[in-house]
Parts: sequence; structure tokens; C-alpha cells
Amino acid sequence: AAGGVGSAAVQIAAAIGARPLGVASPPNHAYVRGLGASEVVDYHAVDWVEQVLAVVPGGVDLLLDCVGGPTMEQAVGTVRDGGRAISVIPPFGPLQLERGITGESFAAQGGRQRLEALARMVDSGQLRPQVEAVLPLGQVREALGRVASRHARGKIVLQIGH
Repeated sequence: AAGGVGSAAVQIAAAIGARPLGVASPPNHAYVRGLGASEVVDYHAVDWVEQVLAVVPGGVDLLLDCVGGPTMEQAVGTVRDGGRAISVIPPFGPLQLERGITGESFAAQGGRQRLEALARMVDSGQLRPQVEAVLPLGQVREALGRVASRHARGKIVLQIGH
């Protein structure tokens, strides 16, 4: 929940009245709470799925997965029967899930109305874009390394020109 997509999702969910629960490493717990998460669970913990279910006994209504693979497979265990699981990790298409959980992949799509709605949220302070670093274009390798590490808080921005 501390990365670029997760940090935006937590803020948007809180702004529309949901109670977002974040999954992050312990050094990021206060950060994710500051974004609007009602609870944060350590994804390094062996029993992190059980910890989520202790907070939300029936399971979460909606899961947004930003990691994929085995983590996504574990995370589906936190979703209530009949809930929804969305992944932003390819391959995109319907996900095969059990217990009546609706699964889908999501790729951001533009559109004037969506962009205007997001701009209003930024203007009102409901959505605060999280930028970990602004690097010159010459440091593109460092930027890609930081993104690939999956430990960046928010986005890494490359600056072109001055």
C-alpha cells in the first residue's frame, strides 16, 4: 500500500468513505495510515492473511493487488465470499477464483471525466500524489532499479531537461 498505485488507492478509497486496510512493511505502517488506511498489516508476517481476517472477520469486500504471483494467490484468502479481487499486474483478463469471488485485471484507462475527477481530488487535498524522488534523465538506471526493488514510496519521477 506504500507504492505508487497503492498509495493512490488508499487515498481514493478513504475519500469515498471506504475503510482501506493496507498491507506494507513495518517501516511504512505510519506512512500508509497517514494516507488514510484504517489498519495496516505487515506483509512479511507468515500469518498476514490471518491478521487481515482478524481485523475484518468476514473478509474484505475488495482486494486491489499490486504485486501478483503467489502474493495475489494468498491475498485472495482475505476476500469475503462473493467479494471482488482486482489485479493491476499482467496478464490482464478475467481471473479464475473460487467462493463466488469476482476477479478481474485492471489497466488504467484515461478519459476526460476521470482525469477531471482526479484533478478535483488533488485540488481539494483528498488525493496527494506521493513522489519519492525526482531524478534527472541521466539517472534512468537508478530510477528503474528503485522501481524494480518494489520498496519505493510513491512514484519515482524522471525529469527531462532542467
